[in-house]
Amino acid sequence: MKILFSPSEAKNSGGVEKIFDQNSFIFPQLFNKRVEIINSYNEFLQTASTPQLEKLFGTKKSEVIEKYRQDIFKSPLLKAIQRYEGVAYDYLSYNNLEKSSQKYIDDNVLIFSNLFGVLKANDENYQ
Repeated sequence: MKILFSPSEAKNSGGVEKIFDQNSFIFPQLFNKRVEIINSYNEFLQTASTPQLEKLFGTKKSEVIEKYRQDIFKSPLLKAIQRYEGVAYDYLSYNNLEKSSQKYIDDNVLIFSNLFGVLKANDENYQ
């Protein structure tokens, strides 16, 4: 059984400094397309005007905009299930589960990311 989770607007910071590769995600055959999309997104972040970024992120708070304006490839990686925060993620309380429960979630939860597409819970992604 697969469990479907939506992403959340808010994301947790942190993770490990490393480069993702085609084995970092479910559906490795989509890796090149993901890189193309992420490169386009990253380029937009670096060149967009403040009003464009305010519209994209739905906020005028400069601290939020600057947090997400950083070069995505210089951000640390973190498991998708730990990256997102929100009501469902709070109730799941992944970090407080037993290792066997975490493994079940890692293997069976799919998260629909607007940027990365479908992710397994243990796929590592950027902030």
